[in-house]
Amino acid sequence: MASTRGSLARADSLRRTERPSVVEDPRIALNRILAYDGAVRTSLLEQLIKELEQGAETSPDSHASIIQSYAPSLFRLSLECPYSDVRRVCQDFVDWVKQSPISQNIDLPQDIGPSMFFPKTATVPVEAEGATRQLFEDIFATLSRIPHFQWLMAWYPDYLRRFIVVDNFIMRQQGPLPIPWRHYLAIMAAARHDCYYLVSLQEQEFLANGGSPIWLLGLDYAPPKLRNIAQLNALLCHTPWLITRNHVENLVKGADAWSMGELVHALVLLSTFHSLCGFIYGMGVTPELDLAFDAPTNTESESSAAARTTDPLTQTSDSSSKTSSSTSLSALDTAPSDQDATAGMLQRLKNGASELISAQEDDKAQVFEKAGSEVGALDVMGTLSQCADLSRFTGDASLRYVDFNVKSAEYSIFRVQDYCWEDHGYELVNQFYQGAAQLLDDEFTYIYNMTDQTFGENRGIDTLPFRRAVWYYVHRLYGMSHDDYDYREVNVFLPREVKAFTKKIACTPEFISQTDFHNLILKLRPEEKCHIILLSWEAKRQAELLYGLHAVMKHMS
Repeated sequence: MASTRGSLARADSLRRTERPSVVEDPRIALNRILAYDGAVRTSLLEQLIKELEQGAETSPDSHASIIQSYAPSLFRLSLECPYSDVRRVCQDFVDWVKQSPISQNIDLPQDIGPSMFFPKTATVPVEAEGATRQLFEDIFATLSRIPHFQWLMAWYPDYLRRFIVVDNFIMRQQGPLPIPWRHYLAIMAAARHDCYYLVSLQEQEFLANGGSPIWLLGLDYAPPKLRNIAQLNALLCHTPWLITRNHVENLVKGADAWSMGELVHALVLLSTFHSLCGFIYGMGVTPELDLAFDAPTNTESESSAAARTTDPLTQTSDSSSKTSSSTSLSALDTAPSDQDATAGMLQRLKNGASELISAQEDDKAQVFEKAGSEVGALDVMGTLSQCADLSRFTGDASLRYVDFNVKSAEYSIFRVQDYCWEDHGYELVNQFYQGAAQLLDDEFTYIYNMTDQTFGENRGIDTLPFRRAVWYYVHRLYGMSHDDYDYREVNVFLPREVKAFTKKIACTPEFISQTDFHNLILKLRPEEKCHIILLSWEAKRQAELLYGLHAVMKHMS
């Protein structure tokens, strides 16, 4: 697998002949240890922990800060490492901290699992066996952690495998852009949606791959070439239909010009990380235990943003969004209205919806407009609290999502029959970034067709009409029209609550609340809601990518 090659390269770069020391940065020391295999890894980890414990016993005051710097990472490893030997050694350390007199000076993070929207017991265990275990080990070998968002993707191991392959290819393997630049572009992309969690992960990767710490002070300290792409980053994220050939021309000419290969690579990266924010917020992803300790105390992180009490759809107080993640899932997801809506949906999926569709208007232009307008505009301009800690990476922070206007005189509907991924986008990516197109295509195709033939507690259900409606609804939000799809199906198969949730995932994920996740009016398991979110973020990624690639094609023609 591609991830194995990436992990071997990482191991070679991290290993040293000398033993890691507690005076090193904890993440550097631990990453060097975790790059080894088996008994060597365990032995080095035990020696490091022994040094920590001995130092605390001989000089408790001076070593308290050192213990505190290591405690969150070792606590994380005791719970979230796929290797049982590492979990055991780190759990022994955590037990020692709790029993030691030094414990009064040490803060350990609270473990609530990878999501704040549902209990940890609902997720795939980190000690899973079989193919999922191998995936977890591959992820850990590359990153020295299992990011919580990838942990949640493990409900669908065949999808996760494809995601890992694409992620390793575009972020770590040979390509037009230097590796530190890839992580910096990911930071810029995630910052557009105030996604502190993704920014934090990418900052670590940026530094680990030789990136300059000065750049992390903000765009003003980055090379002009990166600053120049900030406007494209903003447009691609929020209003990609406004991108023109002029934006491309401005980037590929001049002293700090981007090559076509670099620009295509950047478009892949930016569209990926913009859209991935939808999965992070949509699933209520919590930072890993050590990252939670790094979160800024004076700004909002994902945990607080995901539980916002102001819903931009209604601008009303939403006190139920403060519900604890330990609240019973059945109490949140099985109201009588949910039962009725689910029964109605099952009837439509089993028997088809031709009668409901035939009773609607059949003017294609009106149907297309109506498919994306019933939820209403997301009026977020005055309510979004821009995270001051991330605004340094965004450039123009005032540019935000606005609804696509099908009647606009400034831009027009993007007709997919004239420029689609399969016939046009694929070829352009393959021309300038060889190898990426096939991997992306495999991921797009798989998620579009992925199904376990279940809907709630009902098996043997063909969910294609529902899944297809989610995909095409996201494209409709971005002004993309598929001539071969009947958009009347959107309003037949997607209840208003599902449309509102999907719209937030695709357009303003930073406003998703726990209430949004639970109040979908359909009785669905958490993993089925994860499936909806996966469809939504992948559809958005493809939409953004098509707009960017279409502008590149226009520039070339």
